[in-house]
Amino acid sequence: MELNWPLLKKSTQANYEFSFSSYLIPQFGDRKIVELNTMEFQAFFNSLLGKLSPYTICNMHAALRAALTQAKTLDLIERNAAIGVKLPKKKPSKPNQLLSFPQIKAVIEHLPEPTNTIVTLIVFGSMRVGEALALRWNDILEDCIVIDERLYDGDLDDPKTLHGNREVPFDGLGVMKSAISRIWQEAKHRKPDDFVFATRSGTPTERRNVLRHLKATAKELEIPRSIDFRSFRTMHASLMRRSGARPEVARDNMGHSEIPMTLEGYSRTWWDERANAVSAVVNMVMNSDATDDSNQQHMEKGVRHMLFQTEPEECLSGAPCTKSGACSTCRIDCKLLILMVGERGFEPPTPWSRTRSKLLLKSVENW
Repeated sequence: MELNWPLLKKSTQANYEFSFSSYLIPQFGDRKIVELNTMEFQAFFNSLLGKLSPYTICNMHAALRAALTQAKTLDLIERNAAIGVKLPKKKPSKPNQLLSFPQIKAVIEHLPEPTNTIVTLIVFGSMRVGEALALRWNDILEDCIVIDERLYDGDLDDPKTLHGNREVPFDGLGVMKSAISRIWQEAKHRKPDDFVFATRSGTPTERRNVLRHLKATAKELEIPRSIDFRSFRTMHASLMRRSGARPEVARDNMGHSEIPMTLEGYSRTWWDERANAVSAVVNMVMNSDATDDSNQQHMEKGVRHMLFQTEPEECLSGAPCTKSGACSTCRIDCKLLILMVGERGFEPPTPWSRTRSKLLLKSVENW
C-alpha cells in the first residue's frame, strides 16, 4: 500500500488512514498477511455491527480490500481474503434538502461575503465548494470560469474526477459575473495566481468558515439546518432538469462522467412538479372523448396492402397470379398432376421453366 500511497487523492488517504490506524492495525497488526483469512475478516466486521454505521464499515472494508489487492499484485499473497466478506447494507442517506425558488433567492441575498458569491457559483455554476475555494483570478475568463483545481482539507489538489476539469459558462443575466465583480472590488490580492476567495494573508478561505455563515443564515431564515453545499449542487441539477436542459448539459456543467450520476445522484423534484404531473394525468383520462379512443386504439381496416406494389407473378398456366401459385388455375393444374403422377416422382415437361417447376412443387406440398 505504501507504494501506491502517493498516488492516492488526499481524501482517499484520509479515509484509509482512519480505517487502518483506528481499527484494522489494532486488530490484525501483529499477524502475517498470509495468515489472514476470510472467516476472520467476517467475524471482525460482524463485531462492528451496532457500534459503527454500515457506511463506515463498508468504507473500512474497501480500504482493507484495496490493500490486499495491492499485495496480491505484488505476489505477496495468492488470494485476497477480503473478497467474499458479507457486509451490512448501507442505510439510504437522507435526501439533500431542496429549497423552493424564493428560499434559494433569500439564502443568497442574506449570506455575507464571500459565502454569498460561493453559493451563487454553486447554485448557478454547478461548482463543488472545494472548486470554488480554489479559484484563481486567471481562471475567470470573459465568458466562462475554468475549473482545474480544488481545495480539500487545506490542501490543493486536482478536481475530484477527470471530468471535473471543465469550463462553466456565465449566465446571460450577469448574476455570476456581478457576484465575482464584488469580490474583485474588495480584493487585496489581485495577481493572476492569487485566489479569488483569499484570506488577509492570501491563502484560500477554509471551507468550515463559509459553512458557518451558511448555517447561521439557515437558522435566521428558519430553513432546515441540514442544508449544506452539496444541497446546492443538487438544486443546480434539479433546476437544469426543470428548465428542460438536456441531461448531457447538466452532466458537463457538473463535471460528471456519466448521466446516471447527474440524474439519479443529484437531480430531485419539487412538490409542485409532482402535483402538476398528477393533475395532467388525471386531465388526460377524465377529459378524454370518443375521438381520443379512435385515435389511440388500433383499428382494423380490412386487408392491408403493400406500400410498394411488385409485378405479379404468373401461375403455371401462364395467367397472372398474385398468390404465387395459389390461385384457382394453379390448384386445378396441381390436381391434374397429382392424379397423373400419383405417388411417383415426376420430371417437369421441357417447356416449363425451373421457376414454374418450383412453384408447382410448392403448390403440391401445400395442397
